[in-house]
Amino acid sequence: MRREYDEVRAYLRWLVDLERREAAPRDVAATSFTVHAELASPGPLVEHILQIMLEAVRNVRRHAQATSATISASTAEERIRIIVDYDGVGFDQGAQPPWTIASRVAECGGDVRIVRAASRGAHLLIEIPGA
Repeated sequence: MRREYDEVRAYLRWLVDLERREAAPRDVAATSFTVHAELASPGPLVEHILQIMLEAVRNVRRHAQATSATISASTAEERIRIIVDYDGVGFDQGAQPPWTIASRVAECGGDVRIVRAASRGAHLLIEIPGA
């Protein structure tokens, strides 16, 4: 039930964002992404991992004003580690992780940490058990 509620909220936010995108100027510089994933896990967990990575792409595009971003997923010590790095607008001190990512990570029994960069950008570290 909670997952469906999150999906409805994400869909509504997507609709709102769609309206903003249509009104946004077309000359906004696009973010260049580097994505790497190397892991071996059961299909349902892989789906969650890919959805988390996709949501990270969406969030960076919508909010970070970044020129470049790197998203990677790998297995480390029986855990799956997802790292999101970008050079745009980071998180405020004490900010919570994006709810669309945090809810899916929590569903998998994992956790999300925001590491604030010294200057611009951000670093998210996501760890999920069950690799």
